[in-house]
Amino acid sequence: METQPSIPEDVTDLPWITNGISGATFAVSESAIIKIPLPLENCKEQLAIERQIYERLGPHPDITKLLYTHKGMIVLERLQYPLRRRLLDIREQKQLPVAQDVVRWARQTAQALQHIHSHGVMQVDIGPHNTLLDWDENAKLSDFAGSSLDGSEPMVVFIDDGFES
Repeated sequence: METQPSIPEDVTDLPWITNGISGATFAVSESAIIKIPLPLENCKEQLAIERQIYERLGPHPDITKLLYTHKGMIVLERLQYPLRRRLLDIREQKQLPVAQDVVRWARQTAQALQHIHSHGVMQVDIGPHNTLLDWDENAKLSDFAGSSLDGSEPMVVFIDDGFES
């Protein structure tokens, strides 16, 4: 079992990875990231809901793994990159994704959705930006901030970013 890496008092001293609607992620180690709330209205509450969701879901092969919590922040397994980036890279090379990969990613995403729905979670921001690929190119659902838990009103609404196929 990997020991928990040291997290500095000011998490923003860690290497920044990306920002989302409600939080920012920073690299803790080669195998872990930490997600902190943005300093905006409702972001702390959204992160608290996300933590509750990860704790409720438990480990699942098609969902990003919660490693532990740290001072109200969540530490998650570090994955390779979003499926969206992989698809854009393939398109940039003027190619199509391999059919086997597309079917595997769709199956893994469907299995993840079945699991979260069976646990009272409705993720309202589903897409290739919140589906991450692990180091073996397997899809894992991530980012439950703002999701509906037990029928609660979702706190995040996805707005189309203009991505063209």
